[in-house]
Amino acid sequence: MPSRYDNRRRLTRSAHNRRVCGVLGGFADYFGLNATYMRIAYVAFTLLVWTVPGVIIYFMMALAMPPEKPVRPAFFDRQDAEHRQRRELHNVEEEDEKKG
Repeated sequence: MPSRYDNRRRLTRSAHNRRVCGVLGGFADYFGLNATYMRIAYVAFTLLVWTVPGVIIYFMMALAMPPEKPVRPAFFDRQDAEHRQRRELHNVEEEDEKKG
């Protein structure tokens, strides 16, 4: 049963729009902005303020943000359903070997 929270928009690291870890691509997807402009603004801000805290903040965001779940086509769901069915083995013989 799907949850009512499945339709909510979530801030995640982007799997398709990434350069390093996907943090700024995730922010761009979340806010509906162009990721290139987000990257330019973040690099400019980091260089103007101080480089080390900007880099540390970026990697802290990469650790805190969950990765985006990849979207799979329906074809793979049908194929997985076939593989999930129970399989039985027939005409199998077991043989013990004595080591010694």
